[in-house]
Amino acid sequence: MTLREILYRWRVRAALFAFVAVLVLARPTAASIAAGAAIGLAGLAVRGWAAGHIRKDKALAVTGPYRFTRNPLYVGSFILGLGLVCCAWTWWGAAIFGLYFLVFYVPVSYTHLTLPTIYSV
Repeated sequence: MTLREILYRWRVRAALFAFVAVLVLARPTAASIAAGAAIGLAGLAVRGWAAGHIRKDKALAVTGPYRFTRNPLYVGSFILGLGLVCCAWTWWGAAIFGLYFLVFYVPVSYTHLTLPTIYSV
């Protein structure tokens, strides 16, 4: 199993822990919640737009947001995360979010990166 496969498998579980950590460290204000909600809605819109253009195992998606990026669902998730960080209004939350995306989404998204293979016995 490659490191990329391990990260892909654990990205959702790790997101739960990152989400809880950001919430625990949050110091929201009314303005940060309003701005974060608007950003989060934009992320949801991107994900909805992308999901409407997927025809899994039928055809390569090249319309809609897939004209601009190979992974628009990840882009939408990133924007949603930015909304959460904005709501939380803390540098620690931003650091956790940034670290999470660097560890889990960059290796999964960029298939040309060479990652080590992990062998299981």
